[in-house]
Amino acid sequence: MRAIHLSKITFLALGVALGVALGSGCVKKGDVTEASPILVSVSTFKTASVTLTAPPEANTAGLLKASLMSKLRESKLFADVPEEGGELVIQLNVKSIDKGSALATQLAGNAGAAEVTLEVTFIASTDKKTIGQVFVSGNSKQDSSTTIGGIDTRLGSDQTARAYAAAADQVVEYLSKHR
Repeated sequence: MRAIHLSKITFLALGVALGVALGSGCVKKGDVTEASPILVSVSTFKTASVTLTAPPEANTAGLLKASLMSKLRESKLFADVPEEGGELVIQLNVKSIDKGSALATQLAGNAGAAEVTLEVTFIASTDKKTIGQVFVSGNSKQDSSTTIGGIDTRLGSDQTARAYAAAADQVVEYLSKHR
C-alpha cells in the first residue's frame, strides 16, 4: 500500500511540473523579417535619429517613436539619439495596426492582443543611402497577468502602446546584432 501512496505523490509532482513547464512558456512578442539586411556595422554611426510615417488612424503612433528613442538611449548602441539629424536615420513606416480588444484579452488571455506592423528603413544621413530594410511586428501579448479581486489588470492598459514597445524592442535587438 505504501508503494501506491508514493507513486501517487510522484505522479502528482510530475503532473504539477509538467503543468508549470507548459504553462510558463515564453510568448513571442514580435518578429523581424529582413528585406535588405544591414551590410555595415551600426557601430560606425555615433548618433541615430528616428522618423515616423503613420496613417491617420494611428493617432498614438508618436508613442512608437518615443519608445524606440528611449530604448535606443538605454541600449547605448549610439553615443546620442537626438530628435533629428542623426548619422543613422531609422525611418519607421507604420503599415498596419490592430488595436486589439481589452475585453477579449480579459476573457481569453492573449486572444485580444494588439499588433503593429512596420517597415523600418536604415539610412546613412551623410550620403542618404539606404543601408538596410526590415519588416517588424510587435504585439501586446504577455507571459502572465495579474488579477486584483478577480479582475485582470490588463483590462485598463493600453495594448497598442505595449505593441509599439514590443516592436521597438525588436528594432533595438536587430541593431544590436549588427554592431
